[in-house]
Amino acid sequence: MSFLRGEEQPDHGCDLCSRYRRRAVYQIARGLGANVIAFGHTADDFCESFLRNALFTGRVSALPPITYSRERDFRLIRPLVYVTEDVTARFAESLGAPVIPCGCSQRAGAVRRTLRDVLGGLEQQYPHLKETLLSAMGKIETGRLLDPRYLDLDGAVEAEETNPFTVVG
Repeated sequence: MSFLRGEEQPDHGCDLCSRYRRRAVYQIARGLGANVIAFGHTADDFCESFLRNALFTGRVSALPPITYSRERDFRLIRPLVYVTEDVTARFAESLGAPVIPCGCSQRAGAVRRTLRDVLGGLEQQYPHLKETLLSAMGKIETGRLLDPRYLDLDGAVEAEETNPFTVVG
């Protein structure tokens, strides 16, 4: 499978492209004898993933910053989690490196493209929106969600922990 060029528009979703790219990266890493792979996902990718999962899969999740390959032969890290895509693009440009976006996410009407556009529009009014979303991903208040594993149905948790408006006197 050759890598997609920017002008090619695949009919399938990003999952298939991702699988092929990941397979190629794993083959190269094996050839080099590496056991850690750093992916270039940026803060933008984490925010888009968070929104995509919440809006379209009904899950509160995003990309894991550190995980393992299915066979656990590679530790997968995403060190650019707090770096925005515009910063990485400017850095790549300063090196003269090409920036080749995924064709899937660039298509008009694609969920990724739509979320990217929505976030971009909101950030014009609220410049620190991505920072706030990233912060939210690290400050989950499980007792304020609907997952029954975390609901305090028997009142075991102290009132001030679950209700910030409780007056302690």
